[in-house]
Amino acid sequence: MNDFMADLWVVMHNYYLDFVRILPKLGLGLIVLILTFFVASQVRKLLQTRLLRHTSDSLLTGFLAQITYWVLIIIGLSMALGTMGFDGAVGKILAGAGLSAFILGFALKDIGENFLAGILLAFKRPFKIGDLVETQGVHGRIIGLNLRETIIKTLDGKDVYVPNAGILKTPLYNYSVDNFLRLEFTV
Repeated sequence: MNDFMADLWVVMHNYYLDFVRILPKLGLGLIVLILTFFVASQVRKLLQTRLLRHTSDSLLTGFLAQITYWVLIIIGLSMALGTMGFDGAVGKILAGAGLSAFILGFALKDIGENFLAGILLAFKRPFKIGDLVETQGVHGRIIGLNLRETIIKTLDGKDVYVPNAGILKTPLYNYSVDNFLRLEFTV
């Protein structure tokens, strides 16, 4: 029993010495990670305010700021793990993230399709807020656009959430793009 306790004490003491030896690396990695979150959030705010000065497109501005934020977080996380001595783990995490994104892409195909359609609509902009449009049998004014859906207020006051992928796949009639509208009726 004494041999077991002595061996256990030696193993625990070695673990303790290893922990004390890597403690500065862990602390530095934690500092890098905290600085990364701070810098990424400040860059996101700065980018959003600067872009909003030059454009009134809040969707595109928010999208670009959010993408920049997540790219900086991924770079900072990689730097923090490298500082801690987990260089091999960085490559494995990035490979796992790529594989996970691939699997989740198939699992959440419709959500991903609407998200990518929202990105395309943010850049292409076939309409703006307040335009009178018709798509997929919905006739009304655009009151909002986010990365997943377009919000249309019908002429009788209903709010309809139309998935962005549907807007890209079906015809979109924009009645107020040039402020001319011709109506025909028979008397």
